[in-house]
Amino acid sequence: MTPFCGWIQQNTPLNANEADNILQHMLGTDPHERQLGPHHALAISQTDHSFFIQDSNTTVLVNGHPRWNDEQLATQAAKNSHAHALQHAYQRDGIACLHRLQGQFYFLIIDHSQQVSYLGTDRIGSQPVYYQWQPELSLLTFGSSAAMVKHHPQTHCQLSEQAIFNYLYFHMIPSPGTVYKDTYKLEPAQYIKVQHDKLSHHTYWLPDFSDYTSFNDDELGNLVYDTLRSAVLRASERPNPGAFLSGGLDSSTVAGFFSQVSTEPAKTFSIGFPVAAYNEIDYARIASRHFKTEQHEYFIQPEDILTAYDSIISALDEPFGNSSVLPTYFCAKLAKENGVSTMLAGDGGDEIFAGNTRYQKQIIFENYQKVPSLARQKLLEPIIMQSVFSRLPLGSKAQSYIKQALTPLPDRLENYNFLHQHAASEVFTADFLQKVDIEAPLSHLRDVYHRPKQGDYINRMLYLDWKRTLADNDLPKVNRMCQLAGVDVVYPMLDDDLITLTCSIPSNKKVNFQKLRYIYKHAVRNFLPEAIINKPKHGFGLPFGIWTKEHKPLQEYAYQSLEHVESLGVFRPEFLANAKHMHQHQHSDYYGELIWLLMTLGQWCKTHLDE
Repeated sequence: MTPFCGWIQQNTPLNANEADNILQHMLGTDPHERQLGPHHALAISQTDHSFFIQDSNTTVLVNGHPRWNDEQLATQAAKNSHAHALQHAYQRDGIACLHRLQGQFYFLIIDHSQQVSYLGTDRIGSQPVYYQWQPELSLLTFGSSAAMVKHHPQTHCQLSEQAIFNYLYFHMIPSPGTVYKDTYKLEPAQYIKVQHDKLSHHTYWLPDFSDYTSFNDDELGNLVYDTLRSAVLRASERPNPGAFLSGGLDSSTVAGFFSQVSTEPAKTFSIGFPVAAYNEIDYARIASRHFKTEQHEYFIQPEDILTAYDSIISALDEPFGNSSVLPTYFCAKLAKENGVSTMLAGDGGDEIFAGNTRYQKQIIFENYQKVPSLARQKLLEPIIMQSVFSRLPLGSKAQSYIKQALTPLPDRLENYNFLHQHAASEVFTADFLQKVDIEAPLSHLRDVYHRPKQGDYINRMLYLDWKRTLADNDLPKVNRMCQLAGVDVVYPMLDDDLITLTCSIPSNKKVNFQKLRYIYKHAVRNFLPEAIINKPKHGFGLPFGIWTKEHKPLQEYAYQSLEHVESLGVFRPEFLANAKHMHQHQHSDYYGELIWLLMTLGQWCKTHLDE
């Protein structure tokens, strides 16, 4: 991802000298390339003339790793540049040209003749785009980070109370919101249109879950295998590639295909921990030996958090509570030190092939709806939900099952959310709660869940995770940490051909009672080592809670950060005190995650709001 920024202001002539200074301030460095027009200014931080093209009618910017599903446009992109191809596509098809564009990208089109501008991102939202629209000034300010928008002299960026509430709910701030009021980020497959002093939002692509394939398991497995291999081949056609290797299904698959198409031993990079419950390095080694990769490893210690944390916080555009930023950074840094320019990441497999246990759990709850309603409402529920029933063996579990089954999706996915287990009034100050809508997070989830025009509950959950788990969480994490380490990153698991294929796979071939990722595992059954196919699901977590309890310098740093959080006036002092107490004396893992969330919020505000 190449950082970019700029603005468009139709009714105000541009001063070139002033614009240069503003662009430098927004970008945070000297632009390697910039374009100034009568009413717009653009800058990027790397020299590559393929990004920009301008004539009397249009200005076009496109960046990332785009590709075309139109042979004529693909030929033009290869011969000239992606910017030339996008300009030609727009002149030919208008904004409908986006249906010809695939891959990972962001774009800007300024149509001078029609006085209309379009700013957008790719289908999966892999490339972040932030913006602020001020209609009274006819000013659209934009960039690849919220800080860039903030640093334009005419924007107003105040801390959003709703964003802080959403952060504690989701552990990140979901799009379209940002940490700043009136500043937004694009959602996946979205573009904004500005014309005649009006801004409108448009979604140019939604998954089609209606066209289910009739292939048998072997035919479908072969198709998945071939499409996966092609996606990795395309992704590996970058200078000096390497691959993340955690030892899970996705990273092992990517590393395996990467090793097949590489003319030299594929470079793979893994992170280990000196805490057995968090350490998966043995699985990474199994994959490395199986595919004969050039394996590189780094074991993270508690001291590494103190060494790298300030730099990581500075690189984060918004408060971000996913602690796996740290191992991601050290893995990307290790790759950079070993000559890698582009990393292949395995993110996305769980979300397109149904690899998370929550999908399987929902099958159990949804099956309750198959019981005739009369039997449920007149027989089961009146008997089981009586208080006396909880005293019987398994009685409380039966009550819990019915209670959860009666909660509709997607609300049910958040039953164990911290802010559903604890009253908001116990966590936040009364003044703060007056400024937020505590129902907003669930409203957002419902909106996203119901966006696809077709799809059963499994596919709707998958689409929801494309948004909240990938576009709003995992992809920003990997993007920012790779950028901090100085390497590019591509996501072969999120290849458009692969996503289109998975949309046509029936849900019961993705996940069933017995097996997660059924068809995926069938596809790679003769490719991956059996130990990796059958390994338990394991996240890329950080043993922060354990370390913070045992490592005094880290504990002091974390607890001091909570003092800055308290000064925000957001949280009740007794809540913060109880968080520390529970971390020290109860479940250090569980409350360690809460400490990380609060520490990150405090340090982020200290770093970015005190500039």
